[in-house]
Amino acid sequence: MRRIVTSKASGAMLSCKDDIEVLLNSIKDVEKEFDDDFQKSLMRYSSLIKIHKALKEIKLLANTINSLMQDDSKSKELERLSKVLREKIMEVKILLMSDMQKSVFSAAEAMAQAGTSMTILTDINKLEKSFFKVEDKMRGLLSC
Repeated sequence: MRRIVTSKASGAMLSCKDDIEVLLNSIKDVEKEFDDDFQKSLMRYSSLIKIHKALKEIKLLANTINSLMQDDSKSKELERLSKVLREKIMEVKILLMSDMQKSVFSAAEAMAQAGTSMTILTDINKLEKSFFKVEDKMRGLLSC
């Protein structure tokens, strides 16, 4: 009788081990999807930081030009700063247009990402089912 119980327990433990492997693979799949999404978010925020920095520089240049306009002897400096300001404004426009282009592409990706989220949810549901199997088998082992 003892051998039958031990044999049952061994079989249940092997089955439990397989279920745990399925559970671990499900976790890896979810982590990969999350990491991919996180990388895309980081790329988006880096372009916004560049735009923000350029806008701060424009503001500083405009304030400097405003201050120098009071002094007629600074005309060369005003011309140089005006040129720099014009270039900064163009830089911001280019950054914004690039960001808008990325946003248009992102809209298409958002639809794909919604599908990915559904896939992740399906994987999490599988993970949950695997866990329930493991939990049930562990309860069975513990009750022997």
